This record gives sequence, structure tokens and C-alpha cells, in this order.
Amino acid sequence: MAITKLLDTIHKGKASGDHVLVLSIDIKGAFDNIQHSAIASYLDNSKCPANIINIFKNLHQNRKVILNTCEGPAIRDQKQGCPQGSCSGPALWNLVANEILQENWPINTSIQAFADDFVLVSHAPTRVQLESQINKSIAKFST
Repeated sequence: MAITKLLDTIHKGKASGDHVLVLSIDIKGAFDNIQHSAIASYLDNSKCPANIINIFKNLHQNRKVILNTCEGPAIRDQKQGCPQGSCSGPALWNLVANEILQENWPINTSIQAFADDFVLVSHAPTRVQLESQINKSIAKFST
């Protein structure tokens, strides 16, 4: 869905005299906290060619975090996060974000992703209906 669909939802709501709400949601630390197991699962369920899946999976295998301490290096397995500065990070995040974008949203509600940010736009004839729609949307998004 393009940003024009969100703008269309806003204009449609305003033109019909509805109450309109635009909610911006930022996923804090999205690229740092994405679980490697989740990425692998989304890759396995995608229609991506096997060689591309293997490249992405190999990027996350045997990754270590090393911190030099006064007692010597502390080494831990890294099980989350996209490689820092990686051009693959946004593509991998899109696999995860796609799940929420495919959800069925309440009537007159649209969603758009912008990297690790989301925008929900909803409109309804009354404030009470709008509040109900957006609360359902927030609950769905949180789940």
C-alpha cells in the first residue's frame, strides 16, 4: 500500500465529515532486537529462492559479540539483530513487518510501514466509533 492510500483515507474521512485519526508507531530498536530465529522462520515461509534464503541465513550463523574486559575477552553468541550498517537489514525487517501489514484491519483503517515505523489512519462518523476502531487496531498491532 502506498502513502497515497493513507492520504486517500484521510481525505475520504474529512470529505465525509468523519473524525480522522493518524497514529504513528515507532518500533524502538527494531533492527537491533529482531530475533534470528524469527528471520529464519519468515525466510522459510517466503517465496524467496533457496540460494537467497541461504545467503540471509548464513549472515546470522555463528555470529559472536566480543567485549574486551580487564579479565580478557568476553564472548557471547549473537542471536538477534541485523548486521550493523548492512544493506540487508531493511529487507530482513520487511519480512517481519509484512506479517502486520497482511492483517485484516477494522473498517476505514489503513496501515503503512516506513522502515521500522508504522502509520495507522482511521476514520469514523463519531468519536466513540473512531476510538473503538483505533483501540482494536492498537490491540491487533500489539499482539
